[in-house]
Amino acid sequence: MAITTVFISRNVKDKIIKEHNVTAEEVREVIFNAEDLPIFNKSKSKRYRALGRTLAGRYLLVAFVYQTSDIIRVLTAREMTKSEGK
Repeated sequence: MAITTVFISRNVKDKIIKEHNVTAEEVREVIFNAEDLPIFNKSKSKRYRALGRTLAGRYLLVAFVYQTSDIIRVLTAREMTKSEGK
């Protein structure tokens, strides 16, 4: 499934900036980073997470669900922990 669109609700944007200091732009950088491709994996609940790096070099985890085969809805985003591959 090729992701073409990243949807981030106003509530999620506010939460990730306030609680995790992550911007919507950084989320998009992780998802679409062609030079440092993110690692995608799926949980049992059909939620996905992308582990990747922003253009500035921050290592982030982005949790999301697929809305359609090419549109994702972001649930949250935060800095990766060391155990997640930072």
